[in-house]
Amino acid sequence: MISLNNISMRYGSKELFDKVSLRVAGKDRLSLVGSNGAGKSTLLKVIAGMISSDEGEVAISRHTTVGYLPQEGIRFMGKTLYDEVYSSAGDINKIQEEMRQIENEMSEFEDTSTDEFMDLVYEYGELQERFQMLDGFRLKSKIEKILIGLGFFEKDFDRMTNEFSGGWQMRIALAKLLLTNPSILLLDEPTNHLDIESLIWVENYLMNYQGAIVLVSHDRSFLDNITQRTIEISLGNVTEYSGNYSFYRTEKEIRKELQENQFNNQQNYLRQQEKFIERFRYKASKAKAVQSRIKLLDKVDWIEIEDEESTVSFTFPPATHSGKTSIELSGVTKKL
Repeated sequence: MISLNNISMRYGSKELFDKVSLRVAGKDRLSLVGSNGAGKSTLLKVIAGMISSDEGEVAISRHTTVGYLPQEGIRFMGKTLYDEVYSSAGDINKIQEEMRQIENEMSEFEDTSTDEFMDLVYEYGELQERFQMLDGFRLKSKIEKILIGLGFFEKDFDRMTNEFSGGWQMRIALAKLLLTNPSILLLDEPTNHLDIESLIWVENYLMNYQGAIVLVSHDRSFLDNITQRTIEISLGNVTEYSGNYSFYRTEKEIRKELQENQFNNQQNYLRQQEKFIERFRYKASKAKAVQSRIKLLDKVDWIEIEDEESTVSFTFPPATHSGKTSIELSGVTKKL
């Protein structure tokens, strides 16, 4: 469905990722993990086609549709909640409008036996068939189900969207995205603005989603329940793990320990060879053996320990006393 081929991205001197190749298809469930600023949101935007990579290409198959939910920054105005979500129905919405127009035209005919009227009947039948194939007859119930699942009440359906706060605006955006039912869902921290009931509903909805999902979230339980592959972005490198977040954490520790053991063994081997070379470097009878070991060391593929991302720490000096009176009470009484 979507293939990333040797994607590279930099911001100034900082390299977010280099020559990343990734494929998303079918019902894939991927999570992108890494520290803040590692490039997770940027990679989502590259996949969504919102920004271009510095190098490489993104190939999207012909009939693939992509839906993207950013972390924040979306605001809707000018429509009721229901109409705003309804407007994202795409082809269903368009077909329904065309059907209404034909119904109005047909109502003006007195003679229903004319060829012109029969052409309208035929056209209406085709639209009705397409509408049914897109599950348009259940559109209203689907919109209501999604809105209620995301924590809205029926009384909210007729409220103007600009009446809702920022967190609820993001729920509206998520509702519209789920209604469009794209081939691939790209979700950047979708749980940030959800309460526990809505989070559970979204989790269940996504577990049964028929398309692919690429997810960024700090909710580890959410990642574990939904995803099946984990893509780690760290220090410009991208590493894939064939499991959910818990699998990734365990496997990463195993890989780290194995790499450290291999590194230590190789360093011990290096010290032994260098000790031998240094000891017999100037001994004629050992010259051939020394040269052989020098050549051998030149051909060794040396193991390097991967750098760890540094963590941010803060220290605050002791607060000084205020020069003004903070609180002054006089004649205070309290009763229960």
